[in-house]
Amino acid sequence: RPECPIIALVPFEAACGALTLLRGVIPVAMAYSKSSDKMVHDADKAVLRRRLLKRGDFAVMISGRQGIPATRYMTKIYKVGEI
Repeated sequence: RPECPIIALVPFEAACGALTLLRGVIPVAMAYSKSSDKMVHDADKAVLRRRLLKRGDFAVMISGRQGIPATRYMTKIYKVGEI
C-alpha cells in the first residue's frame, strides 16, 4: 500500500465498486459539482466528514472532466479544512 491515502471522489456508485478492487484506494461517492471551486469545497467537506483526513493535512487534488475544454484537468495542493 502507498504511504499516503489515495482517496477517489467519484460521482457514481458503480465507480466506487470498481475502485474498491484497487489496492490503497479509498473510494467515496459524492455529488457532481458544476464548478471547480465547489468541487474542491465539497471534496474537503467529504474527507473531513468521513475522517479520512484531518484539518491541516496537506492534500493534492487531481481532477479531470471531459467535454469542457477550458477546465479539462486541474491539480491543486491545499490544506484540508482551510478552503
